[in-house]
Amino acid sequence: MTRSGYRTSLSIVWIACFSFAMCGALYLRLVVGIGPNASSELFKLVTTQYAPYVGAILGFHFAAKSSGRIETRAKKLPYLLALITSGLWNLIMISLLIQACLNSDRTQDTLADIRLIIPNLSWILAPAIAFFFGQP
Repeated sequence: MTRSGYRTSLSIVWIACFSFAMCGALYLRLVVGIGPNASSELFKLVTTQYAPYVGAILGFHFAAKSSGRIETRAKKLPYLLALITSGLWNLIMISLLIQACLNSDRTQDTLADIRLIIPNLSWILAPAIAFFFGQP
């Protein structure tokens, strides 16, 4: 696969997971009926956790598309590291949100878990993404 294909697939993973997380937050607000304060806190928390990664991934994705570089075969290791760590990070984030969707009494616990767990996974995720996008 070419670097463009790898970039595109990683971008799709992140956009899909972010969309799913936002849908979970909307579900909690509109269907389950959590209060506006908890809902506002949840939306802020989801967007602040996703923003650095989605922003960087989309920035690299579109910057590479506009540079017009000749595509070459990409090394699989950087891509696999980025994909696996992205998958782990997103799986944990979405699992926490699903937990709240299934039991709205745990919304505050979920917010606390996201604040505790997700930032502590960033030290694994950020270098893997940088390693992938930093390849010439």
